Amino acid sequence: MLLVRLQQISGIAIVLLILLDVFLTVLYARMGSGLLSPHLSRLVWLAFRGLGRIFPRNCDRIASFCGPVILVFLVFVWTLGLTVGNGLLFHPVLGSAIQTSSGKTPTDFVSALYAGGSSISIVGAGDFSPQVSRYRLIYLFNSVVGLSVTSLTLTYLMQIYSQLQQRNTFALKIYLATCRTGDAAVLVAGLAPGGEWSHGTSVLWELAADIAAVKEAHHFYPILFYMRFTEQYYSLSFATMVLLDTVTIIRSALSDQNATVQQLRALDQIWEGSLLLLTSLEKTFLPQGVPPTQPPTSQQRELWEKRTSKAITQLREAGLDTSDYTNAGSKYIQLRTVWDSHIQTLAPSMLYSMQQIDPATYGQAH
Repeated sequence: MLLVRLQQISGIAIVLLILLDVFLTVLYARMGSGLLSPHLSRLVWLAFRGLGRIFPRNCDRIASFCGPVILVFLVFVWTLGLTVGNGLLFHPVLGSAIQTSSGKTPTDFVSALYAGGSSISIVGAGDFSPQVSRYRLIYLFNSVVGLSVTSLTLTYLMQIYSQLQQRNTFALKIYLATCRTGDAAVLVAGLAPGGEWSHGTSVLWELAADIAAVKEAHHFYPILFYMRFTEQYYSLSFATMVLLDTVTIIRSALSDQNATVQQLRALDQIWEGSLLLLTSLEKTFLPQGVPPTQPPTSQQRELWEKRTSKAITQLREAGLDTSDYTNAGSKYIQLRTVWDSHIQTLAPSMLYSMQQIDPATYGQAH
């Protein structure tokens, strides 16, 4: 009798665990709040990342399947958990409290799983039916749970892909604004051709609103983090790098004649929103957490100085007033030190190289 009670208590515990995980993942929807889903998602990602490293030529294609597989895996685990939990609950009472509609009732565990799965099915299939009031209530509860979990899961999937489409649109907009170069200096030059900022400031405010929306999308739907594409410009590493580099260039390479733009509140929002997104992802998904800010190496300083010189040349060709190379380089290095380590951490964790994410800077090293 004690073993029977333990088996049924274990079944109830599994069902409650699955329901709590569904609640925290779908309804509560906060980054890192799930019980099972964050660990399962990371396990699947580690498996795909391992495969990508084994087959480097197909790495991008392999990793691009990870996000959809995680969604399928979560639905499978939730369904399996509810089925196993109810199977453990029903197994001891097969043939007594739960019987088939005709013939002798089987009492093996596979039949218990079938009965448990049938009880949560919204189709209502299955020959097993409860014979006592207590299990009739359990069957009624399971039918409500099955309908609710199915509805919530379908809604959750649609919302995820809606947010994914918006994120990709945002990232593609940034990529196209750089003329498909990934160079923030090209973006800045395009904001104020001939030094005219009348339209450029409105674009900066739009980007500030977009990065806030992307941050909240990943806060509500953390699974978006694992939606990796073969095109590097869809990655958060690329989008945040371009935005942070844009702010850095505006506040370092432009002359004091652009002080009104340099002090624009939209730049603060882009800067803080991008850093907040990066640090949130690092805390939640990366085992090493937020990387410490360290002074740049001599090689980095050299690369960043070259980056500054190239950016100033591009801005001058576009007709913008710029600062001198020495002051601009010093200011650029100071600002870039704040955020470069975050990109250096996030990009390789998603199997991107810095040459892919920031070709304007690290492409010069090759």
